Amino acid sequence: MKNTVGGHHGEGEPPRWPALVLCIVAGFMTLLDVSIVNIAVPSMTSSLGMSSADVSWAVTGYTLAFGLTLIPAGRLGDVYGRKRMFLIGLSLFTATAILCGAAPNATVLIVGRLLRGISAGMLAPQAIALLQQMYDGPKRGRAFGYYGATVGMSTAIGPLLGGVILRIFGTADGWRFVFYLSLPILIATLVVALPVLPADRRRRRRGEQPPAAPGLLRVRGYLVGTMIAATFYAGFTSIFLVLTVFLQQGLKYSALQAALATLTFTVSSTCCAVVSGRVVHRLGRRIVVLGSALATAGLSLVALVAAVWTGGDMALVLTGPLLVAGCGCGLVIAANQILTLREVTRGNVGLAAGVYDTGQRLGTALGTGLTSAAFFGALANEPSDYHGAAGLGLSIAALLVGLGFVIAMVDVLRSGRVAAPPHEARVTA
Repeated sequence: MKNTVGGHHGEGEPPRWPALVLCIVAGFMTLLDVSIVNIAVPSMTSSLGMSSADVSWAVTGYTLAFGLTLIPAGRLGDVYGRKRMFLIGLSLFTATAILCGAAPNATVLIVGRLLRGISAGMLAPQAIALLQQMYDGPKRGRAFGYYGATVGMSTAIGPLLGGVILRIFGTADGWRFVFYLSLPILIATLVVALPVLPADRRRRRRGEQPPAAPGLLRVRGYLVGTMIAATFYAGFTSIFLVLTVFLQQGLKYSALQAALATLTFTVSSTCCAVVSGRVVHRLGRRIVVLGSALATAGLSLVALVAAVWTGGDMALVLTGPLLVAGCGCGLVIAANQILTLREVTRGNVGLAAGVYDTGQRLGTALGTGLTSAAFFGALANEPSDYHGAAGLGLSIAALLVGLGFVIAMVDVLRSGRVAAPPHEARVTA
């Protein structure tokens, strides 16, 4: 069977590009919800009279539920059908948009966010597993390149979209439209998914036990890739909270101006993710080494500029470093995912995607905790020194990304991939 991202396919089979688009949209929406809500926190707090504990649960509860659901949901997709789990997860994700947007108090909002996180955790591994199922070889690389581009875009564009929504609908109840405006996209995706996604295949298990996560981690390429993902996401995703607070509170940027300041990162990471998906099968892990090196250098420069530059036009001065960091992140995100999952059989890719995503979510939580603790701790000691605090927090982010670079470099040197990048492992059902 021949599949391409462009829509060529086996005789008698539907084109794959509509299913690719659906998987990309689903992945984008689940990850967008991680970042877009942050900028609506003041609006939610004022509207619902939320305490600091309420805010913490509303924001982190989604990520927590998301992360805890990924592994079991991935395995359920392998066993009972990825299309079925995709549709269930997407339906719940759509319903919780209404629940969160209409929440009359903090308790309902928190419950809605927890359920929304569970639905996102059900949805995300199915999208990845379906791409792995539908495409092979370089065509899989291109598909994951497009998917990876949405990861960097969703992380960085969330605050920008949130700022625009609040600007249009006001700060009193503007946060409700952060959820409501996703409904047309989600409903359209749900309607189209039913006829477009590939049908589930009935699996004969005959008493066999499915592989567990520890068995996957004994595969060297999978273990290395998951470690890189965890450390890399710990670094690059944590910069946005520090930059947002630094620019808004420290330099008095508006929410929209602060979001626009990171647009260079969004554009460069998106473009480079597409490129990396196209060349990863020729370069192997070397592209991850290159990307993580660029990201480390770029984030180090971002930290340095934030710490020492006091001459005004901070957003303009940060453009170059954020461009470099974004290019590096884009090269790593798609390529590392492709390389990590290629040694996994199709029958187990849902579980593998769940474990991989869990590593990303744990890394994100750890990195955000470390960088924000350093940033706010420094501000507690010197309340007026936003430059020093931002430099410290962003330096930790750069160090975490640098750890991903070290892991990738050691793997390349040990396996001899510099001389001969490996061919794709044979994938069996």
